[in-house]
Amino acid sequence: MLVFRIEDAAGVGAYRSNCESHPVDHTQPAPWEDPKLRMAWAGLCDDGIHKDYYFGCGSLTQLRRWFHCEDWRRTAHEAGLRVSVYKIDPLAFNPNERTARLAYRGSKQVIFRRESAQHVRSIPLTDL
Repeated sequence: MLVFRIEDAAGVGAYRSNCESHPVDHTQPAPWEDPKLRMAWAGLCDDGIHKDYYFGCGSLTQLRRWFHCEDWRRTAHEAGLRVSVYKIDPLAFNPNERTARLAYRGSKQVIFRRESAQHVRSIPLTDL
C-alpha cells in the first residue's frame, strides 16, 4: 500500500508545520468522524499508541481532494512542504502492540505507523 503525506524535510506534517495557513473544512474529517476509522482510532487511543501513527492519503487523487486549494499548496511548497510517498504493508501488525495494524484506510485518509513504512520518493506540491 502506498501512502501520500504532506510534510517537511523533518517529517513534520501540514498541520504542525510552520506553514502560515492550514486548510480546514468539512471535507477533512477527524479520524473519529470517519466511519471506516472510528473503531481503529479508538483502539489505538485505548492502547496508548495513537501518537506512533501519522496521517496521509491512499492516493494522489485523495490527497488533492483533501488539500484542494491551489493557493494553499503553493504557500506550503514555498514553506518547504512536499508530498512524501511511503510504502507499508497494511496487513502487518505493529511490533509494539500485536493487536494493532501498521495502517488503516479510511474513507478520506489513511492512518499509518511511519516508523514501519519505507519512504519511496518525494513529489513537489507544485506538481499536484
